[in-house]
Amino acid sequence: MAIKLGVSLYSYQSLFLRKLIDIEGGMREIHKLGATGLQMLGEETPLRPQYPKLLQKDIDWWKDLCAKYEIVPTCLDAETYPTLYNNRYLTAREQADQLEADLKYAHDLGFTVIRVLCGVDPEVVRLAIPAAEYYGVKMGLEVHPPLALDCFAVRRFLEMADESGTNMLGLIPDFGIFRQGAEGHTMYYAKVMGADPDVVEWINDCMIAGIPVAEIREELCAHGCDHPLYMRLANDFMKRYQEPEKLRPLKDKILHFHGKFWRMREDCTEVSVNYPEVFKVLKEMDWDGYICSEFEGQRAYMGQACPYEEDEIEQVRRHHVMMNRLIAEA
Repeated sequence: MAIKLGVSLYSYQSLFLRKLIDIEGGMREIHKLGATGLQMLGEETPLRPQYPKLLQKDIDWWKDLCAKYEIVPTCLDAETYPTLYNNRYLTAREQADQLEADLKYAHDLGFTVIRVLCGVDPEVVRLAIPAAEYYGVKMGLEVHPPLALDCFAVRRFLEMADESGTNMLGLIPDFGIFRQGAEGHTMYYAKVMGADPDVVEWINDCMIAGIPVAEIREELCAHGCDHPLYMRLANDFMKRYQEPEKLRPLKDKILHFHGKFWRMREDCTEVSVNYPEVFKVLKEMDWDGYICSEFEGQRAYMGQACPYEEDEIEQVRRHHVMMNRLIAEA
């Protein structure tokens, strides 16, 4: 039983956008890290333009690449599109059909888990259970900020899973729920754009201490620091810190982890996510599964080749240095 590491190709989204990397290039980078797991968004990195349909030659090519780079397909990030039409929402059955297409896509490529977005109605997932059992691919609900491990949506999903009697459902926590301060890339962006580093750190310290954002903003305005760079930092919409201890009772429900991170320092520590405590708990739980790096810091620039743009490959490398260190620590 051991924690295993991988990378979500989402981490290299800016490189993909500018056509500086392709699927094989992503696999090559994962192999360089000494990792094996690969997570990807099917519609963002499709093998062919007609996703989610595959030709046998696509499947053969993919499997040859996986063998070449010793890659294990771990999690396919599935999508449903309830607003596909401009005059109505898709029915639960129609959304379940979309999940079933992703289940087949995942099966054909060797993935054993698909991620179900946190906003998907449990009824949609319930209708897709027969397809999951047929293809042998589990469906994991993404626990992503602002959701919490013990919130109503997660409890309702787990209740539905228990009532269904299937073993094909579980959870995929996103490490974003363990963020304690401001997002690392937002702090970095603010400093690069001329914000006072002392004010930035003050905001971060206040957020870590749990001071309400409304109070932080009020104090900023009182001192003439109401610039959007500071106000953007003092935002708790996607912050709902979860104590890692809450993972313990969910051990048998956790299928996979999105190793979300926003910025790695040069010393290979993450700016705002409590990775050390989470890894400590997972090792004590003897949890066995994949954690795939999911770098999201490029959202500050989104492939614009800005002077302050982070090197996605280097950021992921630092992330793996940190995770390997945390695994090795007693």
